[in-house]
Amino acid sequence: MTDATGAELLNSLLTPTDRLSVEEGELVVDGHKASELLAEFGSPLFVLSAGVFVDNLRRIRSAFSANWPEPVSVLYAIKTNNNLAVRALMSANGAGGDAFSEGELDATIRTGTDMSKVVINGSDKSDGVIRTAVRHGACINFDCAEDAERTSAIAAAEGVRARVLVRLRLTLDDADAGSEDYPAVEKLRNYLVRDQVGLSAESAAEIVPRVLKDPNLELIGYHFHQGRQSRELAHFQWWAKSLGRTVGRLADLTGFQPQVIDTGGGYPRQRDTEMLVGERMNPLTIEEYGAGICEGLIAGLTEGGVPIPELWIEPGRFISGNSGVLLATVGTVKSDQGSTWVNVDASINNLPRVDNRSFKYVLLPATRMDEQPTDRVNVVGALCTGAHFASDLAFPPTERGDAVAFLDAGMYAEVGQNQYNAVPRPATVMVLDGEPVVVKRRETLDDVFAAHQVPEGLKNHSLSAR
Repeated sequence: MTDATGAELLNSLLTPTDRLSVEEGELVVDGHKASELLAEFGSPLFVLSAGVFVDNLRRIRSAFSANWPEPVSVLYAIKTNNNLAVRALMSANGAGGDAFSEGELDATIRTGTDMSKVVINGSDKSDGVIRTAVRHGACINFDCAEDAERTSAIAAAEGVRARVLVRLRLTLDDADAGSEDYPAVEKLRNYLVRDQVGLSAESAAEIVPRVLKDPNLELIGYHFHQGRQSRELAHFQWWAKSLGRTVGRLADLTGFQPQVIDTGGGYPRQRDTEMLVGERMNPLTIEEYGAGICEGLIAGLTEGGVPIPELWIEPGRFISGNSGVLLATVGTVKSDQGSTWVNVDASINNLPRVDNRSFKYVLLPATRMDEQPTDRVNVVGALCTGAHFASDLAFPPTERGDAVAFLDAGMYAEVGQNQYNAVPRPATVMVLDGEPVVVKRRETLDDVFAAHQVPEGLKNHSLSAR
C-alpha cells in the first residue's frame, strides 16, 4: 500500500468550512497559491482566512441556537488568536468576547465589541482589569468572595453598578452523582480536584445572597467552563446536566433565577490537532455537540424548576483553529545513517504547543502536493533544540526552496510565540474579500531587542574577583 500524496491526504481531512484546495500540484489557501504568498510576504508566514473565521462563528452560533429556546450569544475567546484584525472581524459579525487579562480586554474594547456581551475571567483579577471592565460595562465572572468585595468597592468609586456572573465548578460529589449518565467521569476526578477556578454550589450559596443585596452589583447569572477534557459526547452531556442541576440546587438555596448561563468554551473541532486520541478526524460535529449540551442543560434546569435563561458560549479554538495556516520554506535537507532531516524556517517558536501540549499538526508538502511520497523524513525547525514537527513522516522528494504548510495554525500559535534564539516572529496576512492583506508586520532584530536596556558604562565594566 502506497502512502497518500499531499493532495490525497488533504482531501481526506477537509472539513465543511476549510478554504483549502490544490491547483497545479500546489496548495491553495483561500484562493492563493502557497508559493505566491511566500514570494510576496516572506517566509515563514501565517495566513488567516476571514471567511473561515466568519463561517465558523455562524456555524457554532446556529448549532446552539437550533437547540435552545432563548437567545444565544457567542463570546469569542480571544486567547486563541488575539490579532486585532481577528477581534475586529468578530465584532463586526456580532460576537461578544471572553477576556482574561487587561491586554485581552483592551483589545476587545478597542475593536468595537458590544461590551454588554463581554466577560472577564480569571482566578486572580487585578484592580486594573476590574476597573476597566466596570467602566466599559463588561460582565465580571466572580471566582471567589474577594472578587465580590473588590468589584463592589471599585464600582462604588466609579459610580456605576457592575454586572456580574458567579463562576461555578463541578465537584467530586457532582461526579459521583453523574456517574450513571457518564460512567467515564472517573477519569476527570483529578481535574476536578486540581482546577482552581469556580465555586462549589455550597460556596456559591454563601456568596449569591450577599451579591443580590449589594447595591453596587447586578447579578445576572452563572458561568461555567469545563474546558477541553474529552471529545466524547457523553462527557459534554454529563457536565451540562450536572450544571443545570447545580443551578437548580442554588435556586432552592438562594431564590435566585439566572437571566444568563454562560457555558464557557472548549468545544471540539472535527480535524483534531489538539487532543489526538484515536483517529485524527473527530466523527462528531459541532451540531451534535450543540444538541447534546443543550439537551443536558435543559434537562438539568427543568429538574430544578429553573426557567430557561439566555445562553452564552465562549468558543475560541472552534472559531480560529482551521482559520489559519503556517507556511514555511525548506532549507537544508540532510541524510545520515539511514535518517533524513528536512529543515524549515519555521520552528516551535511559532507553534509552541507542539512542545508543551503535544499538538499534532497536519504537515503538507505545499509545492509538491501531487507527488508520491518516497521518503521517511523528520521535519525540524530553525532552532538549536532538537524538537521535531514530525518524525518518520512520509514525504515526496524535497529540496531547498520548497514550501510546506501546517494546517490549523489559527489557534494557540501566534499568541504563544516566543523569540528563542533571538529569532524575529513572522508576519501575518489575512485573506479579506479575496485579497491577502498584512494584519501583523514581520518583526526585525530591532524588535527582538526593543525592550532591552544596557546600563551606561556596562560595556567597559569589569567586575573584580572576590
